[in-house]
Amino acid sequence: MNESKFLMWKLGLSAIHFDGKVTEEETNWFNNKIKQLDKNKILGFSDDQINELKSVLSHPVDNYLDEFKKLTKPSDASFVLHILTMIANVDRDYSQEEKEKYEMLKQACLEGVDQSSLDKQIDHEKFPKESFREKILDKLYEL
Repeated sequence: MNESKFLMWKLGLSAIHFDGKVTEEETNWFNNKIKQLDKNKILGFSDDQINELKSVLSHPVDNYLDEFKKLTKPSDASFVLHILTMIANVDRDYSQEEKEKYEMLKQACLEGVDQSSLDKQIDHEKFPKESFREKILDKLYEL
């Protein structure tokens, strides 16, 4: 298990603390995830790493944003955001704190992205006005 992937899981599980409370549903979800990660040896977690992940339930990650920025792959950062959304819905209470953390992390993901360059690459005027399907149907009805 490389460090970035391990950090991804640690940050994802630590998001359980974002709203300042850990409900019974969240604790059960957390423990089930740990069991799945421990059983699924294909992911390659060592026993020490599993134990460190377990400790996140009682000791959240310090300096969360700084740690989040250490993720080396965009897909790892996206996964953390996905886990945060899952956790927020486990107790059916997507709190303001969780929403704010999500937005903060999303902005961290977008740092360094040149939005105007992306907009130029996605020139909606170049897309055909009619869909391919519509063109085919038009041709069929002409027959």
